[in-house]
Amino acid sequence: MSPRGVMRVGLSAGLLVVALGSEVLAEEPSPEPPPWFGGRVEMPEHGFAVTLPDDWVVFDTSVDFWSQFEAASGFIDPVAWSASVGGLEDEFALMPSNGVRLYAAHATGVHSCGVVEYPNADVPLDFMATFVFEMYDEDPLARVEQPQSIDLPAGPAYLLRMSEQSYPDVDVWEPSSAYLLGKDETLLAAYCTTEGARPEDDWLSIVETIEFLPADG
Repeated sequence: MSPRGVMRVGLSAGLLVVALGSEVLAEEPSPEPPPWFGGRVEMPEHGFAVTLPDDWVVFDTSVDFWSQFEAASGFIDPVAWSASVGGLEDEFALMPSNGVRLYAAHATGVHSCGVVEYPNADVPLDFMATFVFEMYDEDPLARVEQPQSIDLPAGPAYLLRMSEQSYPDVDVWEPSSAYLLGKDETLLAAYCTTEGARPEDDWLSIVETIEFLPADG
């Protein structure tokens, strides 16, 4: 359930915003208070919606972590989550400034996904894919494959498969995938990771549900 990769893709969003001089979009409250327990989650203030399986919990990164975690305490497996909660709280505080708008995790703590927003990023999708690939390729704690062009229901996208080493000198690599998709001037990255084996569908069952919402929600 490590948020490390989500934060790294989020950091790339922050770097891209600085490079382009983009302005951050004004935020408005989401339709329902978080956390959400599976189902369709709409974030009209960020221009997207996504549908999560019933055994996933979804956090809004703009809302206090502990209030959401306590609300989810009867839903998640406390044993599976206990080892990572402290680190997740620290990372959670940095997520909004790095563009991470939504953080979702399996109730047993095995899989997690984050959705990163690149506000007002009027850049080609292939440029963004290369940008993220080079960032991972230069990291000694990551192994990344070349970006792969794919089609999603929301439109053209790129997939980057990678593995990440959580700790230096420990030969344990966690598989992850980053999906990059865009519409008009809205770019999103859906980053998913796991502590175990990569799922057979590579998290496509989640990523394929991403929808771009109109500006008025």
